[in-house]
Amino acid sequence: EVLRLNIKDFLHHHFIGGVYQMILLVLSVVSVFQYIYGTYLDARLSHRIDVIQSIMANTELVFAGIFGFDWCLNLFLADHRRSYLTRFV
Repeated sequence: EVLRLNIKDFLHHHFIGGVYQMILLVLSVVSVFQYIYGTYLDARLSHRIDVIQSIMANTELVFAGIFGFDWCLNLFLADHRRSYLTRFV
């Protein structure tokens, strides 16, 4: 419990916690643009489409890992875990 409270306090009141939140915000925006670009990938790039799709897939895996870690961290830091698991905001 002490570890959870210390980490929670650190992320909410320390400069690094703010940087962490800003990095997640930027990664979310980049992820949205990556999704849009992947959805409307131009067929004129057919000679490089395999390389582009490979890069996009690897980037998606990295984003999924980062966002998964953040979700697990927030679940660990939640005061009421059951409430955290059932909220959609």
